[in-house]
Order: sequence, then C-alpha cells, then structure tokens
Amino acid sequence: MKPWLALLALMILSGGVQADDYFTSIEQWRARRLERLRQPNGWLTLVGLFWMEKGENRLGSAADCSFRLTAGPAYLGSYHWDGIRLGWKSEATGEKICDPDEPEAATILQSGSISWYTIRRDGRLGLRVKDNDSPVRRAFKGLDFFTIDPAWRVQAHFKPYDRPREMRAESVISGLEEVSQSPGEIEFSHQGKSYSLQVSQEGEGYSLMFGDRSNGHGSYGGGRFLDIEKADARGGVVLDFNKAYNPPCCWTPYATCPLPTPQNRLDFEIPAGEQFGGH
Repeated sequence: MKPWLALLALMILSGGVQADDYFTSIEQWRARRLERLRQPNGWLTLVGLFWMEKGENRLGSAADCSFRLTAGPAYLGSYHWDGIRLGWKSEATGEKICDPDEPEAATILQSGSISWYTIRRDGRLGLRVKDNDSPVRRAFKGLDFFTIDPAWRVQAHFKPYDRPREMRAESVISGLEEVSQSPGEIEFSHQGKSYSLQVSQEGEGYSLMFGDRSNGHGSYGGGRFLDIEKADARGGVVLDFNKAYNPPCCWTPYATCPLPTPQNRLDFEIPAGEQFGGH
C-alpha cells in the first residue's frame, strides 16, 4: 500500500476501523461476491426467460416447444395457464398445481443440469430457466475491480418516508417496469453538492440501483447495485461504493434488472467497485 493512500485511509475511515482492516474487508467482500456468482444456480447459469401465454406452454429444446431452449431434453413438460390457475405436467412429476403469485417461486423444478421456476414481474407471469452447465458459466474468468479507495466510503444520512412509497424503475426488458417499496432516501454530499438516492428495502437494510459517469467507461453501462446496512439510531448510514456491483443483465439477456431512476443517476464519476470488461 502506498504511504499516502494509507494515510488517506486512516483519515477517512471512522469508528476505529484501521486502514489495513478496511482493505482486507473489501478483498473478502470481493471473494464472497465471486463465489456467489460461480455457484450452481447463480446468475451465470441463467439461459432462458419466457412469458406465459394462456393455454399450453411446452418447455424443451424441440422445435415445437413454445418455451424453446437451445440445449437439453426435447421435452421437459408443459405449463397450462388460464390467467388464474397454473398447472405443470410432465412424465417425471405427473400433474401438479403451481402458485403463480409469488415474485420468485419457492418451488423449483429440475432435470439434470437444468432448473426452472416462475416469477412475477409488473403483473406478468414468467418462467426463469437456469443451466448449471451454461456456456456463460463455463467461460467465466472472474471479475475486475477499480483500485480500492477509502475516499469512496461515504458517510450519509437515511431520511425515512412517513410511509413506504412505491418505486417504479424501467427494466432492461422493454415494456417492463420493476416495482418495489421504498422506505426512504439516503442523503450525502460530494464536492460541496447534495444528493439524494431513493432506496428499496432489502432484508434489514437497503439496496439501490445507481448510475454515474463511469457507466460505459470502465463500469457497466446500465448502472450498478449497492447494498447498505440499516441506519443507526440517528439515521447514519455508510455508502461504500467500493462494494458497488454489476447487475446480472451484464452477463445474460434473460435477467429483469431495473435501470437507475432519474433521481439515482449521479452527475459525477465513481471509479470504485466492480468494473465491467465484458466477461
């Protein structure tokens, strides 16, 4: 570590966190991020996204399948959808009724390396298909990151709404919107200017999709995600842009990623976090 960078880190980090500890924590975060991506059924395995039509929807690689895969068995089975009830039928499982109202169905069906389950997006019922042996997962070589810079660990303040507000963001899928509940906004300053980013609830903390001027110039053009721990009793939070990461749509056209809302598009460059080199 360069002496000036170590000194900068010690000046910026708060709460008694030492510079070496901080750099180690970011390296550990990167390792966990890479491990999650590479795991079976991770985002690198996504090979299909189909939208249910009323009537029979056959899944497989055969030419007459409405949900046609590029590889795998000719026929995996079929869904029947009447707009309210959803049924699945195959030789392996027989007939069963599915729950079509879950945002991410808990029931996952599988055949060999291929698995699939239903999703709900903006009132539409879809089918997500994954393959542990996907070409993208086999060819994946790793992740690139900007140099760790403690200056991008920003002290901020969470401003809650009186009640959660609906947040609608355009999706990378044309004609689709991603809908979530926002508990409030996170306010921070950069070079004397104030900014406010709207967040969605994520477990005990928050998540946001943001854009900045590095998009398409070192980072992914569609923006990046950032997870944030729950605010303290005074509303204090930390925006650690060294932990910014790419959405799954940077690897696959079958993800339904949100795009940053106008409010969450920053007018400056953030050369921190995950880069995108087209892996």
